[in-house]
Parts: sequence; structure tokens; C-alpha cells
Amino acid sequence: MTKVHPPQQQAIRPTPFHGAAAACSLTNAWRRWGDYTIADVYTTVDQEYDALRQHAGLMDLSPLRKIHVSGADAQSFLNRLLTRNVAALALRRSCNSVFCDDAGHVIGLAHLLRLNVDKYEILTEENHATWFWNSSAGYENLHLEVVTHEQGIVGLFGKRATDILAFAGISGAGDLDISAHDSFMVQRVKLRVMKTTSLGETGYFLSVDPKDALFIWELLMRAGQSHGAAPVGWRAQDICRIESGMLRAGTDFIGANDACHGNRPRTPYELGLADSVDLEKDHFVGLRALTMGVERPGRTCQVGLRVEGVEPITGGRILRQDQLIGVVTSSAWSPRLGYVVALATVTGGHEAPGQDVDVEYSTLVELEPQIWSLKAQIIEKPFYNNTL
Repeated sequence: MTKVHPPQQQAIRPTPFHGAAAACSLTNAWRRWGDYTIADVYTTVDQEYDALRQHAGLMDLSPLRKIHVSGADAQSFLNRLLTRNVAALALRRSCNSVFCDDAGHVIGLAHLLRLNVDKYEILTEENHATWFWNSSAGYENLHLEVVTHEQGIVGLFGKRATDILAFAGISGAGDLDISAHDSFMVQRVKLRVMKTTSLGETGYFLSVDPKDALFIWELLMRAGQSHGAAPVGWRAQDICRIESGMLRAGTDFIGANDACHGNRPRTPYELGLADSVDLEKDHFVGLRALTMGVERPGRTCQVGLRVEGVEPITGGRILRQDQLIGVVTSSAWSPRLGYVVALATVTGGHEAPGQDVDVEYSTLVELEPQIWSLKAQIIEKPFYNNTL
């Protein structure tokens, strides 16, 4: 059942798109994501942000962890682990979900694709393969396979993304419904295209065999030249992520298996992910805890903030009438909105939009710690959404 990669293959590696991405990089700035390195910045963050928001952005998403789940027990297995009703997922459709521990605390976030009747693909940002494997005991007709290194994924997001795919000869991809996916052929190269709404834009995930990755990247770059498209690195992507209100594991919350303190894990309700939980389906891990706690006010809530000033805040403390009520988890200056936006965790009862709060944070000024305080207001998320 388990596919084990040789130890020498566990070293940090370039993605299938690295050669083409490196040719686009003027900064030689890279960062680690899982088993790979990806571009942090290609040119400047401002240029890449503008390309994505005004035209289209091309991004290397190959480090996403990918697990194939297949066999007669695949649906039963996934339905027990994920909070959504997997049985309701139609062929060639996808959905977001979460998976929890017995206490109803979120272990991680997942995107699930149904490939055929008894085969699914799980995409996660973090590595949860061990947890899935450990949870598979007792399922005789189940096959799990890590395919992270067997697929390259390139994302194309922005208002011109559909036009670029058509110009590249990937006919019909633009006709997909949101969350649908299908296989396409372009110049004898097979790829899977999934349509989605992420980063506040309509976009596409293109999954290809690693041997075809450079061809697909260059095809999209050529098709995007006349449409203002550009490669977009991690930092510009992260600004767009925050603007669209997307949570990042390890940044905006700590997974239940990684938390060292009992008050750190969060339920889906505390993370604003209640729409990913189906309490009416058959048993899943965490169901009893979530059912018992569904009527209780959350210990914490995820909120959005508008913060004065122009500098993002790192780890700011949120106070209301001098009482500590939360912490800033992610923040960014939003060029589109013209102010600093932040994702934050606050204690229950302080989440109502329109409330004025203070954000306190510290910096070093000439090696001396300085405490600063900024005015902020709780506002609705997402801060930006161009998909409505």
C-alpha cells in the first residue's frame, strides 16, 4: 500500500518547472516549500502583484502534497476522515475540506478531487501522509500512493487567465464550472485542468507529467505575453492570499498534531470553516465533539482587520479597552485597497465587524526594543474578491 521513496530522494529538490522559472528570475531569490525550492520573488513584489491583479499570474504550485486514494474502500475511508460528505462529490468535481482529531480540532486543510468512481486525489499544503497512512488500518480494499513527485502543478490566476488558456490551445478549459476538472490535450501533451477561485481571482490548476512541465510553462508564458501575464513568486502570492482571506496552516492556525499546548488547536468553527462540516453524514473523526460543541460560542474566532499605517504587522497583540483579546497572524499592505489588512484570532464575543481595537507590536530601533500601538478596526472578510 505504502509507496516509500529512497532516502536520497528526500533531499530538497527543484520543481519540474525550476529551469523555466529560474530563467525568469532576476533576483535569484528562492524559498523552501516542503521538499522543494520555489521562487520567492522573480522581479519585484509590486510588479508581480500588479500582473496577477490586473492581468494574470503564473505560479509554480508543484510542492503541494498529493496523495492518490483508490480502491473499493476509498470513499468510505475518506468519508471517515474528512468533514465533508465525500459521497456527494460528483465525478470530475472537487471541494475544500478539513480533517480533525477526535476532539474536533483541525489537523489540516485539504482539497479533494474525484478522479473516477473509486479514485480520488488529496492536495494539502503540509505533509499529512503519515496521518493518512496510520488512519488506513482495517481497510482491505484501499490503496494510498504519494504522487507529489510524479506531478507538476502550475497555477494561472487573474482576469485574463481564461483568455490565455484559449490562446495556448487548451480549448474548453474556460467552459469548466468552478471546482470542476477535466483532462485536455495540447500538442500531444496530456494535462488535467481544475478551475477554482483562489487568491481572490478565477484561476486554474494545471497538473502535468514532470517531463512535460517545461513545455507547459513556456507555452503559457508565450500565450500570456500579449495579455500582460507574468510569473508570480511566493511573496506576491501571499499578499493576494491575505487579501482574499485564505488561512495558511502553521501561520494562521496550528494543526492539532503540531500544537504543544492544549489551547492552541482550533475547531473548524473557530476558523470560520463551518461550511466545510457536514454533521448529517455518517460518522467521521471529530463528529461527536463538533456536534456537542456546535451550540457553544467559540473559544476564538478568525476575523479581518484594517490597520492604520503602511507597514505590515508581525505578531501584533490585539487589545480592546486595554484588554488583550487576540493576536494578528498574517498581515500585508494591500496595493489594491490602499491600507494594511490583517488576519487575526480573537476571543469569542469580540468578532463583530465595526469594533475599534488597538494593535500593539514591538520592533528593534538601533538594537533597542520599541513598543508601538496602531488603531485598527474589525472588518468583513474577504477584503478583496474579484470572482463575484
